[in-house]
Amino acid sequence: MVREAHALGYASAMARIFFRSFLVLVLLTTAKAEEAGVSGSSGKELVVLTYNVENLFDVDRVAKFDDYVEIPDDPNSYGPLKLLGKLRGIGKVLQAIPGGQGPDILLLNEIEIDFTPESKVENYDEFLTKHAGTTAEKLLTNDLTDELRGLPAEAWLIKHLEDIGLKGYRPAVGRDYPDPAGRDNIAQKNVVLSRLPILEHQTHETPAARGILEAKIDVQGKPLTVLVNHWKSQAGNPAAENQRLGKAETARKRLDEILKENPSAEVIVAGDFNSHYNQGQRYPFMPKTAIQDVLGSQGDKEAMARVDGPILFNLWYEAPADQRYSDEYGGGWGALMQTLVTRGLLDGQNIEYVDGSFTQVFVDGVNRQPPFGTPWRWTNYGTGFGTSDHFPVSARFRILDQPETRTLSNP
Repeated sequence: MVREAHALGYASAMARIFFRSFLVLVLLTTAKAEEAGVSGSSGKELVVLTYNVENLFDVDRVAKFDDYVEIPDDPNSYGPLKLLGKLRGIGKVLQAIPGGQGPDILLLNEIEIDFTPESKVENYDEFLTKHAGTTAEKLLTNDLTDELRGLPAEAWLIKHLEDIGLKGYRPAVGRDYPDPAGRDNIAQKNVVLSRLPILEHQTHETPAARGILEAKIDVQGKPLTVLVNHWKSQAGNPAAENQRLGKAETARKRLDEILKENPSAEVIVAGDFNSHYNQGQRYPFMPKTAIQDVLGSQGDKEAMARVDGPILFNLWYEAPADQRYSDEYGGGWGALMQTLVTRGLLDGQNIEYVDGSFTQVFVDGVNRQPPFGTPWRWTNYGTGFGTSDHFPVSARFRILDQPETRTLSNP
């Protein structure tokens, strides 16, 4: 349901959104929900979810955004009950992954930087054992102490997921401190949550922008590298595109280094790019785009088999054009949440992308708002409701014991 930037009336756009969302509900939510999801621990498949959770902030009363600082006697300010509401929404979305087991790897945007690092969790096994007799809900509603208030947002998320049966996640955290020189106003970080062992991770900095989180994950003895991105907002703004060009150059430089060392390296480049998969076609006034011209996003899967071919395939091209959407703005659909793969994930060896498995994750009344089927973004008003202004996207990957003959084809 991607709409090009034509001057459509809002009412007309909303009518089309409603009609097509109904078709998506029937064709996707019903059919795809029946696909068997198998946890990575089974040795067969793993599910990777890319998700901007829209300002998952802790409750330490210290935040860059005033909307996420608790104000006494203000029912619309952010606080423990609002955090609990966000955790519940995210948990329900993850439980909607086929099989109900949740994804094996989560690539997350908009987790708050921890501005009270003295309460940082150093050992998650010890942390979860310490609080095994209670739940995040009880801690946030009845037993909240100053020490608990200082916990980073990802600790609250991991604890809540444990409470609802989505167990085994451990984090790799992006740059988790403000710029000591005060040159930026970065409030958020990228986070990877994985049930599989995280071997190492690092943050690749870009001036005055959120760093790119790189994590190497052990997938049953096979290394999988993820590069988690969150680029500058305002997709159609040329000035913002100039900033995104810098982010894309950082990501591409690191990707080139990885592939120079191993041309068959299995790498996922994902996140909220604040760019559409067809950025150049959508905004033809932009002479150069970050995601296509610099990073190298493209949709010719067959060309990936050539040694001199492109290095990235954008999984949005697996979906029909009218189903390529993850967010809505001003009455039009966009596809800002993206997952791209290198040829090593398409070559029939080690870890292999499952053709046709890329899709959005919807839960009506939780992250999808009726009647128009748009993302139900979070609001602090009253008791708080909604989840995120982006639908997450998921993809499945098979873990191969033996190489397979691979024939690439576009849908």
